[in-house]
Amino acid sequence: SASIPTFGNRLAAQVAINLRRPVTHMITVSAVFKEEIAATIELDPGSTGADTLARREAVAAELAALYDRRAGDRDAAGDLVIINSEVRNAIGRAADAFTLTSLNGDGTGLSNLTLDANNLPIVGAFTWL
Repeated sequence: SASIPTFGNRLAAQVAINLRRPVTHMITVSAVFKEEIAATIELDPGSTGADTLARREAVAAELAALYDRRAGDRDAAGDLVIINSEVRNAIGRAADAFTLTSLNGDGTGLSNLTLDANNLPIVGAFTWL
């Protein structure tokens, strides 16, 4: 995934853009902030032996791929909304059955993810049940 630019990198980018932009346009280069997305998940509830480290790692990889893929899909205000079903589909690619009981602290696992402009979603802490 792409790294977050330093202040010096942003300043250099702003200078380069200012030299090339049309006089009537204003363009601002700003920093992004990592926003860790936490999740509480039970893998294969009711089954025995299906909750493995490999499966947990696969869930984390699927969510990381989703967040990377969607990071640039912003609305006119720059905000990012990831629909809950997209999160569930990503988890489902790694786990046949699961229960998502909390997503980013919502306590239900039913909320959409909404990130402000300049916030970049990344995989945060998992609580495995």
